[in-house]
Amino acid sequence: MTHKGKVAVLMTALMMVMAVAGVASAQTSQASWRVSYYSNLFLSDPPVLDTNIGQVNFDWGVASPAAGVPVDNWSARFGTEVTFAPGTYRFVLRADDEARLSINERAVISTIDAAQPGATLTVDVALDGTYKLQIDYRERVGTAFLSLTWQDVRTIGIPTATPTAVVISPNPSQPTGVTAVVLATVLNVRSEPSVGGAVLAKIGRGQSYSVVGKNADSSWYKLNVGGQEGWASAAFLSVGNPSAVPVVGTAPVGVNPSDVLVRTALRLNFRTAPFTTSTVLSVIPAGTQLRVLARNADGSWLRVQFAGQEGWVAAAFVRAVANFNLGTLPVQS
Repeated sequence: MTHKGKVAVLMTALMMVMAVAGVASAQTSQASWRVSYYSNLFLSDPPVLDTNIGQVNFDWGVASPAAGVPVDNWSARFGTEVTFAPGTYRFVLRADDEARLSINERAVISTIDAAQPGATLTVDVALDGTYKLQIDYRERVGTAFLSLTWQDVRTIGIPTATPTAVVISPNPSQPTGVTAVVLATVLNVRSEPSVGGAVLAKIGRGQSYSVVGKNADSSWYKLNVGGQEGWASAAFLSVGNPSAVPVVGTAPVGVNPSDVLVRTALRLNFRTAPFTTSTVLSVIPAGTQLRVLARNADGSWLRVQFAGQEGWVAAAFVRAVANFNLGTLPVQS
C-alpha cells in the first residue's frame, strides 16, 4: 500500500472513531460541561470558580463544592452542547435542593422554589441535532447532590412509569424587539399559556423582559426570562407594541384550529384500551400525524384516530404538533 493509501485508511478510521464517540456522548450522558459556582443563591456575578467537568454526577454531602464557596446558600450553572442522533431521549435529574434543566433555553424539568430532594424526575424529549443543555442549581442548607443522565428510550424498552413527552425545537425563538413590564407584585411564568401550565419562574413588579411571542387571542405572552422561555398572563403585563409580536404555537396551515394534533416519534402500538396489556389493533409508523380525541385520567394515554379507527397510544412516544394542551381534552377510560 502506498503512503497516501495508508494515510487515507488512517483518516477514515479516525473519522469512524470520532463518529462513534459522538453517538456515545448522546447515549451515555458523557459531555464536556462548563460549570460556574457562585457564593449566592441567584447566580449573581462574579462566579467564585469557572471550571470544566466530564459529567454531572455530584454528592457534595455537607461540604463546599470548591474553595471560596460556602457550604450553604450557593448556586451553580452547568452548560454544554451535545449532538443527538434522531430519537427520543429520557433525561433523569436528581437534585438537593433545587435544579432546572433547560434544553435550547426551554425548561423541561424544574424544582426551582419547589425543591423535591430525593425525587428522581424524568422527562422524554424528542431530539435531532445539536442542542444546548443547561442546569441551574441551588443549594440552600444541609446535604447537597446533583446528577443528570440521559438515554435513548429505544435502549431501555417500554417504561414502567410514563413520563411527559416533550419536543424541543433545535432553535430558540427569535427576539421581536418588544419588551413587557410586569404589573403584578409577583407573576408566574408558566410552561404553556394556561393557568394549568407548570410554573417555571416568578417575576416581580417593574421588571422588564423580552417578548418572543403571544397566543392567538393575545391573552398570554411568551417571555425570555433569564435565558428560558415561558408564558405570562397579559392581564399583568404592559407590552410595548403588541401588534409586532408574532402568534406562536398555532396550528399548521390547513389544520382545523380546534384540532389537537400529535406526531409519533417511533413505531407505536395502536391499542383498544389505555393499557400495555390491551389488544394491539395495528402498529402506527414513525412520523404519523394523529388527531387526539381524549386522554385517560393522568394523561399517560391518548385516544386518537388512525386508519379510520379510534384507539389508544402511549403519550410518552408522541410529539406535539398543534394545540397540545392536555387540560382541554375530555377524560375517558
